[in-house]
Amino acid sequence: MSQLSLLVLTLWQGVLAGPFRIADAESHHHQISLQAAMARDGRFAIAWLDSLQFPDHFQMDLYIRFFDKGGNPLTDAYKIPKLLDTIWVNRYSLDMDSAGNAVLVWIEGMTLSNTKLSKLRFMSFLPDGTPLVSSKSLYMDIDLGLPLSVSLSNNGKFAMSFETRLAGGAGIWLQRFDLQGNPLDSAFLAYDTLPDYFEGDYERAKVSLNEEGDIVVTWLHFIKTAHMYPYYQVFDSLDKPLDWAPFGHRLDDGESLAGASRPHPYWLDNDRFAVFWIDNTHVGTGGNPVLYGRIFSDRGQTPQKLCVVSWGDSIHVTPDDPLDPFSDDFSAQGKFAHTHERMYTFLNMDTTPWESHSWSHSSGFLGEVVNDNEIWRKTSLFEYTPAWGPDTVWCVGFWGDRSRLQKPSVACNDERIAWAYARLNQDTVFEAYAIVSDWDMGVGVGEPTTLPPSHVTHIEIANPIGSSITLRYSNCPNGFSASVFDASGRKIDMIESSGESGTLSWGSGHGPGVYFIVPQVEKASPSKVVLVK
Repeated sequence: MSQLSLLVLTLWQGVLAGPFRIADAESHHHQISLQAAMARDGRFAIAWLDSLQFPDHFQMDLYIRFFDKGGNPLTDAYKIPKLLDTIWVNRYSLDMDSAGNAVLVWIEGMTLSNTKLSKLRFMSFLPDGTPLVSSKSLYMDIDLGLPLSVSLSNNGKFAMSFETRLAGGAGIWLQRFDLQGNPLDSAFLAYDTLPDYFEGDYERAKVSLNEEGDIVVTWLHFIKTAHMYPYYQVFDSLDKPLDWAPFGHRLDDGESLAGASRPHPYWLDNDRFAVFWIDNTHVGTGGNPVLYGRIFSDRGQTPQKLCVVSWGDSIHVTPDDPLDPFSDDFSAQGKFAHTHERMYTFLNMDTTPWESHSWSHSSGFLGEVVNDNEIWRKTSLFEYTPAWGPDTVWCVGFWGDRSRLQKPSVACNDERIAWAYARLNQDTVFEAYAIVSDWDMGVGVGEPTTLPPSHVTHIEIANPIGSSITLRYSNCPNGFSASVFDASGRKIDMIESSGESGTLSWGSGHGPGVYFIVPQVEKASPSKVVLVK
């Protein structure tokens, strides 16, 4: 087993504690799907799923543990009681108020079947981590799927979104509860009943609740790849919509194609909320998807400037849920922390078969709201997980199973930040770690010069998603050539040019899907592209 003492970690300015194990686990049990939440005084909670066999989702149990602001445990790891040991926990959501009260909601026995139904369960905790209410069912025997979302305000109430079929129809439902899990209203739909001819699905909802009781809910209109549109709706404390749109309002300007990820909303005060989302069809420098941020004032009725928070990360990798590839959090003063996973690839084409391995790092950056209504990134992108070293474990081949990658989580207050991530040990089992930092974290943990020797070639993909793929290359005195592989790893084409530099187009004659373009140089870095028709 990998011991923390073996990790090669350079602590830069800003790290206050860690990395430390969140909790021990049984032998060969994975700690995955981490979520973090923080109170105003810096105490925080981290929840995770425990799985005996991952990624086959076998024996999934839900745990939570509470820590003080220095990362010292306040409680032991608490295993959430289930109705039956044979039932598995799949989706869950965690939130904490400024005093440190916490709520957990989760699905037991998740199915997408009308005959094998699921339970929607709840539990709450006091600021010291002791249970306030034992686990109880909010809904029994309904067909639940896709992520839940919960938001806890500072007045002892929380709002929840869930996707199912109730008496009023199928779709995204919202409901309010108190800290004992007692319903404060009846569940209501976030939009009108969709017509039979409606194309695609509404899914991946996420809610935020302010102190006045207003709810903002965001979701995706998912049609197909590169046709994923971000929407929102706002309701007052009486569940009455503000500026009602029957099928929701677009978060972006709604004038072009969108390939959005799951939007993340946050109330900044009782008048303004902010939303983050990635758009895979809008690319920045190097053809990387753009991270957008936008503030809505007047309780959602006035969209402010659409801000590019990040022009993208060339090695940002999506985890097992590619529609929700990042985590973020806001402090009371309007500062925010963002985190996502990065993946480095080692590819040796001199071997037969090719030697292809990857290792991942959790990274982040910090920002804040400026001029009241603009979201700005304030730091460079930094890596805060241990650098490559003798205990680094290869995570996946570049066309391998992305469920072997885990999205990190982040929670913050005005003074400090908790970063939570899962890392493979030498037995290829995920172990959960955390780091506590202040807001001076901006340089981070970088890759040392002891990386495996490689001469990585990066090509610029002008549009990684489209009906054809445009790529640019340069500094190739002997011409340029690249192999193209499909998602299974099968070589299906070559791209060749005799020029030292140039612009090429690829995709004609090939069907829609995910492909990888690999330059024909030693230990090249692959570029993932998606053809849509």
